[in-house]
Amino acid sequence: QPVFGTTVITHGWSSAGSCPIEWMYPMAEAIRQRAGKGQILFYQPNASNPATGLWSSTFVATGNCETSYQPADNDETGQTILIFNWIPESDFPSNGWSEAAADALFAAIIQGWRSGRFAIAPLHFIGHSRGAIVNSETVERLLANGFGVDQVTNLDPHWCGFGDEISDDWDVNRRHPEYPAAGSQTAPVLAWAGVRVVDTYFQGNFNP
Repeated sequence: QPVFGTTVITHGWSSAGSCPIEWMYPMAEAIRQRAGKGQILFYQPNASNPATGLWSSTFVATGNCETSYQPADNDETGQTILIFNWIPESDFPSNGWSEAAADALFAAIIQGWRSGRFAIAPLHFIGHSRGAIVNSETVERLLANGFGVDQVTNLDPHWCGFGDEISDDWDVNRRHPEYPAAGSQTAPVLAWAGVRVVDTYFQGNFNP
């Protein structure tokens, strides 16, 4: 019998004019097809309906994303794939945004699980660039609260800042006893104790 869980896909830095949903959705669909059945949900907070607005089965075109997505044949009894959309915030090159995004993602995962939208075991995170930092910090929060994480996959992870002038994410784990200190730099993407598998990949292309 197949064991279905939840996969979380988190994009990285999104410059003006880019829409990471364009590569995240095909990846999510490929995962669902490989699992045999499942549902694809998009992180789209909706203040008018907070109980269901955190995870929507429809992505509404907005900003740089000119295409709407509504997966056909969503089946909540199969694999769940969560697409975490933090496009506006990811473009801010300053401290704190990745930590804040991790807070939001952690809370949204717990809210979805508690409301019965999906299971969170086994749990697999896939993060690209700065999204790997968001995932790493989300995993830290899950482990600290007693939840298990089966696998973390990093795609071209963004390790810290671009320099002293643009020091985004240098604040992440700066004083954490487990990170390998290297001068003033930090290591915001960590293989936390408690994660069963951590795999990291690098390539020459800008997007996965």
